[in-house]
Amino acid sequence: MASGGLLSAVAGSIPVVVFELDPAGVILSSTGSGRAPLRSRESNPVGRSVFALYADAPEVLTAVRRALAGEAFVATSRVSTPSGERTFETTYEPSFGSLSGELTRVIGVALDVTVREQARLEAVRSIALLRALAGRAQSEREAERTRVARDLHDDLGQVLTALRFDARYLRRRAGGLDLLDPGILDRRLEEFDTLAARALQNVRDLAANLRPPELDELGLSGALREVARRFEERTGVACEVESTLSCSAEALLVADHATAAFRIVQEALTNVAQHADASSVAVRLSRGRKGVDIVVTDDGKGFEPEKVRCGALGLIGMTERARVWGGELSVIASSGWGTRVGISLPFGDPSAPSQ
Repeated sequence: MASGGLLSAVAGSIPVVVFELDPAGVILSSTGSGRAPLRSRESNPVGRSVFALYADAPEVLTAVRRALAGEAFVATSRVSTPSGERTFETTYEPSFGSLSGELTRVIGVALDVTVREQARLEAVRSIALLRALAGRAQSEREAERTRVARDLHDDLGQVLTALRFDARYLRRRAGGLDLLDPGILDRRLEEFDTLAARALQNVRDLAANLRPPELDELGLSGALREVARRFEERTGVACEVESTLSCSAEALLVADHATAAFRIVQEALTNVAQHADASSVAVRLSRGRKGVDIVVTDDGKGFEPEKVRCGALGLIGMTERARVWGGELSVIASSGWGTRVGISLPFGDPSAPSQ
């Protein structure tokens, strides 16, 4: 092989194999410190067919066939060795005769990237673990919110309701008493009743924010219609919800995934109210390939995603909330053309315990 002293020095200093094949796939030369893990496989590879040496490495053989067909490319291949599986990133460079134009040889440079690949896989596993932990924390948080909402509604709500009944009872009874100034007592009791009513409504609103009762009572489509109604009342922006989900399809969506979808749509509508300057919003629910697809579109002023992505904690939170449950979130927006938020969530496994 026409490799000079510099090439030999480089091949000896990094985990690389520099090799040369003839048009039939016979190894003409092979050098480099990257051969060390391959010693048992190719102690003396020169003159031997790569197809015989690597018969058990289909990724290698596929790449070699492409190179012998005249294609220049980079491929990643895994090779079994006594010390374990090794991963090589190989650059194939065919060489052709100047007159005939026929393939004369293939030069390859195979870099051992096993350590890098292991680090990458470990990073992928770590990310998966972090998302699983985030999912567990989110599920536990939703369970706690549900418990607190139930306690607020059942306990404190009942107390405030009882106070209102007592206030009304006293007002009725006070009307028949010979008091010095019955009007004062009546006004005080009326104020008491008003305060109790306000506190009761606050408790109901707080409980609804902690755990929307509509999800349990109406299902996802019905719950989102209720959200849209409140959104319209609060902002004056028209909000339409349209669902083609059948009841049977919606019933397949497990509770954690339904809650995630609900929260994401809530956040999307909050973004519309705060930033979009829109006159209308549409929420569409349909059955997707693996679960439920939801699209939230507005006719607002839009934005440039690349300019806000790094600091858009709301968008990041929505994306991660979807990913935790195996879903996806996409945002399509441009200045002056509104925004489209797409959410895809799998139905989930109803037999699996909540994380």
